[in-house]
Amino acid sequence: MPQIDKKELTYFNLTNQLSLKFVSARLQELCGYYGNRLSYSNLEMLVQRLTGEKLLSDQTIWSIIALES
Repeated sequence: MPQIDKKELTYFNLTNQLSLKFVSARLQELCGYYGNRLSYSNLEMLVQRLTGEKLLSDQTIWSIIALES
């Protein structure tokens, strides 16, 4: 049986209901760069201003940054 890293163990990982694959690498990089410079809600507004669409919520941005760490 493979070992499970508890850091990566979430409900969504276990059920495969949510994957960050829908977020492009460039968008992940933007979130990673500004994630410690802006609040998540301000970063959400920045992404919306840059793209013209509401692509990410502040909770999604948090999960991108938390999973990259």
